[in-house]
Amino acid sequence: EAEVRRRMRLDDEYIIRIDPELNELIWSRGAGNPPRVLRIYVRVDREEKVANVGPSR
Repeated sequence: EAEVRRRMRLDDEYIIRIDPELNELIWSRGAGNPPRVLRIYVRVDREEKVANVGPSR
């Protein structure tokens, strides 16, 4: 979440929503051995102050 805020230059007002599919990929190998690299997309809705984050297909 912090990385998305920093790279997309989002204020603290924005809500970051992580797609359940991305969450499964992050936790697929357990807490001790997460994937080193994941390709993601970030879609920002500036009117509603929401950023949706999901796995890139």
